[in-house]
Amino acid sequence: MTGIRVGDIETLDACGVDRKQRRRLCVEAYCKQIFVDGVYHADPHPGNLLLRPPAPGEAGPTVVFLDFGPPRACRKACARVS
Repeated sequence: MTGIRVGDIETLDACGVDRKQRRRLCVEAYCKQIFVDGVYHADPHPGNLLLRPPAPGEAGPTVVFLDFGPPRACRKACARVS
């Protein structure tokens, strides 16, 4: 996978990825795993998260999760079940 580690603030700044936007993207991606998908990455430290800067035509950066070794399932009360 290509991308920039979320902890590499200088490189993300140099690529023009807004700090507020990248925080929001990471939180929203993780919340989606828990509350919508019902399965989440149980080891989301900065070494397991990348941001891929937007390619031409894309609206913004993409969150990339690495090392899904310990995924966990949420109880139905936690996840939104349709």
